[in-house]
Amino acid sequence: MTNAQEAWARGFAEIFTSDAQIEFYNGLEKIGNAFEAIVKSAGGLEGILTIISAYLIRKIPSAMSTLVAYGT
Repeated sequence: MTNAQEAWARGFAEIFTSDAQIEFYNGLEKIGNAFEAIVKSAGGLEGILTIISAYLIRKIPSAMSTLVAYGT
């Protein structure tokens, strides 16, 4: 192995065994907690699906007219 390869290997080994890895996982946990709070505030999975359904119901007519226009 060349010196450059050894330096890169040591550098990456330090990154993944250092506090950076712990901070990364803590950041992921915070994102997960925020996502959970958003889902709970919307009424759980049922509320999220209701919001998505309402959005899609509004978009279906315009999507259908676009498909019809391209089909002719």
